[in-house]
Formats: sequence, C-alpha cells, structure tokens
Amino acid sequence: MRINIIWFRDDFRLTDNPTLQLAARNAQALLCVAVNQAPNELNQWGETALPFARRSAHSSATWQQAAEGLHQQLQTLGQGLQLLDTVQAIADLVAALRTAHPSATIAVVTQAIPAPYEQAHAWALRDALDDINAASGEPAPIELLEVDSADLLSGDELPFGQAHTLHKLPSVFTAFRQQVERAGMPVRAWVPPPSALPLPPVGFEPAKQPGCVAAFDAQSTQQPPLHLSLDVPEQFDDPVHISERAGLAHVRWYFADQKAHSYKATRNGLMRTPQTGAGYATKLSPWLAKGCVSAATVWQALKAFEAQHG
Repeated sequence: MRINIIWFRDDFRLTDNPTLQLAARNAQALLCVAVNQAPNELNQWGETALPFARRSAHSSATWQQAAEGLHQQLQTLGQGLQLLDTVQAIADLVAALRTAHPSATIAVVTQAIPAPYEQAHAWALRDALDDINAASGEPAPIELLEVDSADLLSGDELPFGQAHTLHKLPSVFTAFRQQVERAGMPVRAWVPPPSALPLPPVGFEPAKQPGCVAAFDAQSTQQPPLHLSLDVPEQFDDPVHISERAGLAHVRWYFADQKAHSYKATRNGLMRTPQTGAGYATKLSPWLAKGCVSAATVWQALKAFEAQHG
C-alpha cells in the first residue's frame, strides 16, 4: 500500500498542479495538508522566529481564502484539506501513519520553493523524516519529494541556466525573454485538473493528531477572519476573493475582450482611469502569489487569445 501526503504551499489549486499529479499517481491513499503558522509567526518547530509579523492580516486572510477554496474543491473529489500549525505536525502525521500502517510505503510530496525561509522548512521536515526512518528501520524509507510546479520553463534547459554560466543571466526581463525565445524553449506541459483522487486512509483521523487545527473556523481567536474585506475599488470592480475559481474567472475576464492588446500601453498605470477601467493591467498577482492560478494556465489563455484576436 502506498500512502502519500501532499503538502500544499503556494499551489492552492487543482488545475495545472504537477505536485498534486505526482502525489495522486500510484497512491492508494492520500492526505492533503497545509501549514498555516503566519498568525503567530513561528518557525518550523513552533518557536518564535521574528519579533514582528511576517505577513499582514490581509495577507493571512488571502492565505486562508485560498486554502478554504481548495478545501471546497477537494471535497467534490472525496477529499479535504487539513490545516496544521507547524511543519513538525507533518512529521507527527507521518509517524502516526507509520504506526497505523507499518507495511505501507509513505511519501510527502510538496512544491519546491527556492527561497530561504521555505527551504528551511523543507530541510527541517527532511531531517525529521530521516529520524523516523532511523527509528523504524523499515526497508522502504519515507521520502520528501519536491516538485517544480510553479515554473513556466525548465530551469535546467535555460540557455544561461547552468551554474558555470549564470554570469550570462540578463539583467532585464526583455533580454531574458528574447534569449529564451531564440533558444526555442518550450513551456512545460499543462496538467489538467484531476477527475478523481485517492481517498484518505481508511480509519485514520488526521484531525485528532497533534498540530492539527480546526479547519476554516472564522470565529477562531487563533486566525484572522476568513472574509476580511479585500475591496480595492481603485484597482478592481468587485471585492477580491483569493481562490482558484475566482482566479480562473479573472483570467477569463481579462482575455474576454481586447484588454490584452493595450497591455503595453497601460500596464504601468498605478490605478484605473475612465479610459482604461479596471483592465489597464492583468492584476493576476494576488492569485499567482498563492498558486491559485499557474503561469502555464495564463500562458494557455494568452495563446488562445492570440489565436482568436491576433
């Protein structure tokens, strides 16, 4: 039996999610988790890391909105998202699964994020899994598998991507784009949303394990309100909601008419004008930041726009 745990980080989506694709492949059981330690700003083991909040209340609210949206979509596939308070709680879940299913092959699958804070979390979890492996002595070690699910291009194939040629990395984006286009680099394959997912392990209740928190409790004193207003009328026509469904709807809205044709002329505006309306720029960053929409999905929408409108 193979049990996979998918640790959602900055990839709160079903559509075009290579991490989810790998986690579901060949698994007989699947647990979906996310770690939200922003409110108290703790490090990976629940210790105070900074004397100030790393994320604002609005940023924390968007994280929770994205997690709640993913949870609702997972429920349609017989799954759900379990919130954890620290990375240590993932290791605790793995240890509990090892006890409950001693003969199972277990792996944690997550998005690779090349940033120091996020890498420290992955390294700490890998060390904890090594300790579990050493203690259990099982022939099939528990693995942490990291997937480059946020990339549009393969870093290994960039014309200046090798360690000994990084000095050739262009200093501005236009030169970067031109070199990539001349090299004929393909965009990575787009992954359709799953039509089915493995179910959670039978009889295993992650909500009763240490570090698991009440999911999507708007009244919790440990979490900011899920529906904290994100009304930005100078930027958007309607209050912003951060979820995959809302992000995909925004992509469809942007490419529904000719807004993309005027992008270069209006993109540097800091707010709407009577002439441009809310479509002076793509304003996709809120959904890209939480991984509710992938760069590959936006690329597909752009290519479809170009095929229709030139």
